[in-house]
Amino acid sequence: MPTSYAPTRVSPPWRALQFACCAGFAALLAAAGGCVPSTDVPANPPGVTGGAPVDTTGLDPVLPLGAAEVRALPGILAVTAEGNRAVALVNPLTGRPYAYAGVGWAPRAIAVMPDLRSILVANGAGDRYAFGSLSVVSLEERREIDRIDLSPYGGIRGLAMTQSGTYVYVASEIRNAVLEFNLLSRTVGRVFTLPRGTPSQLVLDRTETTLFVTDPLSSTLWAIDLTVGGIRETRVGRDPLGLALSPDGLSVWVTNQGDGTVTLVDPVTLGWQATLHVGRLPSAIAFTRDGEKALVVVSGEGAVAVYGTTSRARLQAIAVAAYPSAIAVAWEGDMAYITSARDGVVQQIDTRTMQVLGSVVVGRNPMGIAWIPTP
Repeated sequence: MPTSYAPTRVSPPWRALQFACCAGFAALLAAAGGCVPSTDVPANPPGVTGGAPVDTTGLDPVLPLGAAEVRALPGILAVTAEGNRAVALVNPLTGRPYAYAGVGWAPRAIAVMPDLRSILVANGAGDRYAFGSLSVVSLEERREIDRIDLSPYGGIRGLAMTQSGTYVYVASEIRNAVLEFNLLSRTVGRVFTLPRGTPSQLVLDRTETTLFVTDPLSSTLWAIDLTVGGIRETRVGRDPLGLALSPDGLSVWVTNQGDGTVTLVDPVTLGWQATLHVGRLPSAIAFTRDGEKALVVVSGEGAVAVYGTTSRARLQAIAVAAYPSAIAVAWEGDMAYITSARDGVVQQIDTRTMQVLGSVVVGRNPMGIAWIPTP
């Protein structure tokens, strides 16, 4: 049964704690496989956008586009290459990157700004004392134009943006908390500290009054009431990671890596609606543009499992590259894009035929992906 907790409000302990705890947090991140910044930063080579430096190891050469050519595209695919400290901007018509924008350390999740002219990138380890940060990447300038320091919060994972673009919610693994960051005032407002466990991925409900949070450590789905600040919980499968709200807003789909299932949860009552057995290490979910099919990334089997959204019946499985990790669906057309963390590529799937059309090299360990329609 769902459990409720009293509202949690914590004032962020900014500068004093930075210097007292930086060594401890850096050690924790290193133990967790995070990246600790180095002072040896390479310069950008020709063809890579200015701004933050990019490690070009394993990157495909860019196929540049002019500003008018970019505006003529149906949209842009943005992919974080964690091992290159970069975001690849991909032309969906040619399947080739046309720019790489340098960001912070261990970039993962991407949130699209409502004006469709910039994106936010979650840098898991940040740049100072291994704390986290957010990079603001201008799609027009094709580079990082701002970096927001989130110290002393680190282990930045999921992001969820409000439709107005005023707030972005940020999961901090190191602090076991979700931050409500005001992008207008550039300040952390409320901090929702979980009663236990660590936050991973985030999604807002349709009314933007409830924020759902997966917690792999305690096998819990948390529901944060953004009106009063209360926190409720429900147990799901083992090691929940990815989640998505169904197109009708009536179900939260949660991937459970530990037992190879997807749990469907009622967003109001937090009661279970169904359990789907999908395969080894399911990691992410997206829905086709028509809302009729759910695409579940099954990392341990190098596949995407396709389910009927309403029937919840398994329709087929699509073989993709090794260790797929994230998925995005184009707002225009009938395409889905899958990242392969092991092979460093993005594969394109036609969601009408469910056929893989091709792949493009985007960098080492691509972990986050987003489709941005052309404004």
